[in-house]
Amino acid sequence: MIARSKVIERSLSCFDWGMASLIPGLGIVCAPIAFTAFKFVVVETNDRWNPARRHLYAGVTLALFGLLAHAIVGVVIYLKILRAAGDV
Repeated sequence: MIARSKVIERSLSCFDWGMASLIPGLGIVCAPIAFTAFKFVVVETNDRWNPARRHLYAGVTLALFGLLAHAIVGVVIYLKILRAAGDV
């Protein structure tokens, strides 16, 4: 059984990495770290009380939004490049 302080610490780090995943470019690296912290907390808590649970779920949600935003921007850039190559 993992210490409650470690679970809280990982929950808050998931939130931090989730916020960092919104940074353009760098977020692609930060999001998987947030997902790893989320998985660790979910597996190790075994449905115990976690006072940082809201931070945990907010962090993984921000990481998902960060990856989604990166994917959308990547597709838009790709389509712009294809359109520019077709006009030449």
